Amino acid sequence: MSIIEYLSDNEMLEEQGDIEKTQKRMREESESEWTTVGQSKEKKLKENEKIEVYISSKEKLPKQFTLAKIFKDQNITDIIRVKYLNPFKVRVDLISEISAQNLKECQYFKDKNWRIQKALERNFSYGTIRDVDLDLTNEKIVEKIRCDQPAQLISAYRLSRRNLTEPGWIPSETVRLCFKGSFIPSYVYVEELRVKVESYEFPVTQCSRCWKFGHRKVRCPSLKIVCPKCAKNHENCENTTFKCVNCLGNHMALSKVCPKFLKEKKLRSLMSEFNCTYRKAFEIYVPPEINDLEEERKGNEKRTSNTSTYAGVTKKKKLIKTSKQIKKQYSENIHPQCAFNNNAQSDSENMEDNHCYEKKSPTRNSNDHRAKDFNIGELLRRLKEIIFLRGVTVRSKVVAVFKCCIEWIIITVVENVSEWPILKLLLDYLQHEND
Repeated sequence: MSIIEYLSDNEMLEEQGDIEKTQKRMREESESEWTTVGQSKEKKLKENEKIEVYISSKEKLPKQFTLAKIFKDQNITDIIRVKYLNPFKVRVDLISEISAQNLKECQYFKDKNWRIQKALERNFSYGTIRDVDLDLTNEKIVEKIRCDQPAQLISAYRLSRRNLTEPGWIPSETVRLCFKGSFIPSYVYVEELRVKVESYEFPVTQCSRCWKFGHRKVRCPSLKIVCPKCAKNHENCENTTFKCVNCLGNHMALSKVCPKFLKEKKLRSLMSEFNCTYRKAFEIYVPPEINDLEEERKGNEKRTSNTSTYAGVTKKKKLIKTSKQIKKQYSENIHPQCAFNNNAQSDSENMEDNHCYEKKSPTRNSNDHRAKDFNIGELLRRLKEIIFLRGVTVRSKVVAVFKCCIEWIIITVVENVSEWPILKLLLDYLQHEND
């Protein structure tokens, strides 16, 4: 895995840890930071005059004494503060722009594959192209792509998608392009053919150890294991009363209706829209109103509750339905509207005279025809749900489709048997004989 590919996965997280820490109460001293000591007569530097530079690596950075020695050996001066955000990232506050530039251009850090980035500055920007041949490697894709100035293509990375037939991930035809700087071209050229570049939105990363957002398990700064159900310090439990570790709500930490998750998703959407850093997106982010957030949460819960899974269907008890139960089940979605039409028709008959009867007969026929149309529509909807059900074998689908059609035929026969002419004649004859 190249350094560019690794850094791209953590582009939007460069300043997230620092932002989250600023929301807590500030301590005067910390074990993970140090400040330089100067003359007592010097005036304190204003907050807006310091230059913030972030150093990150895919491996753990040296501790304070070793890092201080490296700065001294590389002649990096004018440092007023160094703060460890996590074992993989530190923030360095400098006085002058020259010192910040020397830190960025230091060859020692480049050889170590450390990433140096100023606050609110984008070193890399990302876009995507689609319909790329699966047999092409990332290096071949970079060789075949040409882009106009000032865009400069650095690397390409093929994205993955879920395998629909087996568990796991497989390569997709979508490729993410990494450009140097903050400029993303609208098009790139492949063999003189213009290809559109679409914006790329980073997914919301969540740790599977502490269940916080913004990092993965391999880069988790905490050693405590948190339960995703009850938010206590143990692994997954059988508790049915949920408590989110992020918002303290009554849902699991993996829930997609969590306000913290929705906020992180919105921040990444802003990053993609304005091509900015996480910190800049955090500054322009406008929190939603409580009513809007509650409506969105209820909508997500409703969509989630209406979605049935194969595992949930198999756990339900199998019921043997009679013909009356089947008729009642299929009629629930049909008869309410027909009843409404019949009630409206009977009210109008009471208000109008008898001459209106001939005019209302076509309406009654149209209502009957509408009921039949609804019946067929219900059948088609159920067949569609069965056909597109995931995780079910073809044989099971065929059996389910056959059963559904048989049930529909039974319902249709039961509803229309009283209208058959032969049956009417037979009933009239039997009634005449009884008389």
